[in-house]
Amino acid sequence: MQRIFHKILIFLSFALIAYNGYGQPHITEQIEVELVSETTNVVPGETLWLGIRLDPIEHWHTYWKFGGDSGVATFTSEWQIPDGVQVGDIVWPIPEWTPFLGSELVTFTYEREIYLPLPITVPADFDEDFFNLATKIDWQVCEEICIPGSAVFSLSLPIGDTFKIDERWVAGFSESRQLTPTPIGEHNLVTQFNIHDGKVNIMAQAFDAEFDGVDEAYFFPTERRIMKYAPYRKVTLDGNRIQISTEQHRRYPEDLNELDGTLKLIDEDGSWRAFDIAPVLTNIAWDHSIEVELLAETTNIVPGQKTWLGIRLDPAEHWHTYWKMGGDSGEPTSLSEWLAPEGTQIDELQFPAPHWLPFYETDLVNFGYEEEVLLPIAVTIPESYE
Repeated sequence: MQRIFHKILIFLSFALIAYNGYGQPHITEQIEVELVSETTNVVPGETLWLGIRLDPIEHWHTYWKFGGDSGVATFTSEWQIPDGVQVGDIVWPIPEWTPFLGSELVTFTYEREIYLPLPITVPADFDEDFFNLATKIDWQVCEEICIPGSAVFSLSLPIGDTFKIDERWVAGFSESRQLTPTPIGEHNLVTQFNIHDGKVNIMAQAFDAEFDGVDEAYFFPTERRIMKYAPYRKVTLDGNRIQISTEQHRRYPEDLNELDGTLKLIDEDGSWRAFDIAPVLTNIAWDHSIEVELLAETTNIVPGQKTWLGIRLDPAEHWHTYWKMGGDSGEPTSLSEWLAPEGTQIDELQFPAPHWLPFYETDLVNFGYEEEVLLPIAVTIPESYE
């Protein structure tokens, strides 16, 4: 009888642990790591949200999905899950731009407690009483040195008809969702980039007041060897446009036509917003005063025949460009340092009729264009070009 009673107690103990779904945190001198569930139960046919909770001590940090100049992102492996269950990708909250101890290195980090949400899809026909899973989590926590770590975590949750929120983790999941970048396809930003004078220029244009109140902006790429993050970094905030310029990496891939990354905005009140973006390569260049682009009238070139190119100049309001003679002041647009096949004939730049532009309340007058203008130029490559 006593032996049966002991067996019942052991069974009830395991059942209680399984019902509570408690996973044990892994604690080191530098960090506390834990696998948690947003809910205390699982609903078949619905998505269960787990969270990797990373809580480093003061002055230490973990890494975003791409660490920047150094660092390894947190990742999972060796999942033990029921048949038919699918594990989604980690949803990465907005990272921090972290210069590394007075050097020219910059890392993309979390210098705070962070929850990394992770979706688990449970099949509708799941018919067990409890949902059991286990996974290995690897992380890296750094200050002046980096310490890698890993541990196996497990959870056991009962099955229910509706989700029951675990109040312990409400704040953590809520903050992570508030700091999740708006995905591509759910915003209307137009993003491009160009390479000019050894600089990588990321350009974003908004149409729905997304940039109102922005005080600072960062671009976090997800690939190496695109740009140097320091010491040069210039941000131009121009109404509905933002440009972020950094030095080109010495190993920049010459065939790169598209980037992938996150645009982080810090508003005047200190709050953060972000958008996942995929800037495409363009000939357009601009600053706060003008947008410039080299265009071709046709999509191809026929050797021996003229091809018309055009320089598109689009000055900002109250700004202007100049005709071939600027009047009392100003220099015209010009072209130089052509890179073209040997024997290519390049004609002179053509200037449409200009406007008469009195210079404020003076006796000076300029000749130019206060609106968008296209300056044509004819180019002929040799008939023998192959």
